[in-house]
This record gives sequence, structure tokens and C-alpha cells, in this order.
Amino acid sequence: MDAAPQDTQSKKASKTIPVTVIAYVGDSAIVEWEDSEDLHRCTLPADIVKPKMTAEELANGIPYGLPLAEIVTFSASAVEFSRRMHQAGLWTADDIRRNPQRVFRALQAMYAVDVATLMQKIRTYEMEVNNA
Repeated sequence: MDAAPQDTQSKKASKTIPVTVIAYVGDSAIVEWEDSEDLHRCTLPADIVKPKMTAEELANGIPYGLPLAEIVTFSASAVEFSRRMHQAGLWTADDIRRNPQRVFRALQAMYAVDVATLMQKIRTYEMEVNNA
């Protein structure tokens, strides 16, 4: 009797992702990698960490850090940006080139409320995680 054909998917090599070890903590390692969406970190057993790992291997790690994309929303809009820039006296390309510090202040003013909201959402997230 012939052996059953092997699953062709298992024969295909999984794509590997370059991984950087950020720190070793006891028998664990915090690793970092980048994909098209973001930088990611997770904690894995140190003895399984390799310079290149598959997405499946990395998915088995414990996520490291806050899931900011899930926690944060920004309320700033292009209209708000325009208003803040004009309030800062920034109307032309020359205005912007000559006054980068004003651009920075306009951006800070625009996002100040969002930073306060971020801090509150982080506190809420931590309470939910710690009480789960």
C-alpha cells in the first residue's frame, strides 16, 4: 500500500521575518520585528528565539506593550490643523519654513486634548486588564 501523500501546504516553507532581541529576562526574550503595519514586540521562551522566525512562531508569544491601535483614536482633522496653523500665523510655505517651532506648537495645541484622552484610556485599559 502506498503512503498517503503529504499535505502540500506543510512542504511549503513559511516566510521568515527578521527578529531582534531587545532584552533577555530570565528564561524569556523580548523580541521585536516589523511588518507593513507596525513594529511589534512579544515575549518568547529564549531557547526558541532565532534571528528569523515565522509569523506563526511570533504569534505564539505574549504581546509586549500596550495595544495602542486598539486604545487610541485621534479627533484632529485637516480642518482643525488648518485653523491651528492660521492661528499661529502660518499661511504660506515661507511662513512654515521660517517658523518650524510655530508648526510644532500648532501640532502640540491640536493634539493636547488627545494626549489627555490617551492617558485616561490607558488607565481604563490597565484597570480592565488587571481586573480580568
